[in-house]
Amino acid sequence: MVSDCGANLGYIITKKGFQRGAINASSLTNIQLINWAEFQDIFMKDYLKYFVYPELKKHVDTLVTYTEPLSPGSFLASGKLEKRNVSEFLALKEEYMAFCFFCLSHWQSGLLGVMDFKALELPIKQLEDKIESIGVLNEIKDVDNYEDFLSKSKVIASEGLRRFRGLIKKVDK
Repeated sequence: MVSDCGANLGYIITKKGFQRGAINASSLTNIQLINWAEFQDIFMKDYLKYFVYPELKKHVDTLVTYTEPLSPGSFLASGKLEKRNVSEFLALKEEYMAFCFFCLSHWQSGLLGVMDFKALELPIKQLEDKIESIGVLNEIKDVDNYEDFLSKSKVIASEGLRRFRGLIKKVDK
């Protein structure tokens, strides 16, 4: 069946284990015998690495450039940020910095294949005691699934970009 559908790997998943005959038979095939916990571990790593982290990067990466330490100076030097907007820019940077760092730290580790790094666990329990003081990250603290996490992160990133870009003027070269 695995070959018929063009797959290069198949799984047979069990709750209780496999008999010796099944183990022997599968040893010469491209079928892996695994339990449910092993399957979840395999799937979760791939789901995070090939879907969640790239989606997060795609939607938050540009916002990260506005929250980098040198961004106010580089925008000022390029003439794109007026001096009268600097304090508002810095306030936005402070508001979005923890969110951007949080997202960046997860997609960087996932996309670089550093899966030893603790995977994104939802809801964000490890930050509960600090969540009040870290800006828009507070908006996703109770999200308990990746689909909603990505959806809300996209909204946060889009709103942040809109607000930052409202302070930046277009400069003809």
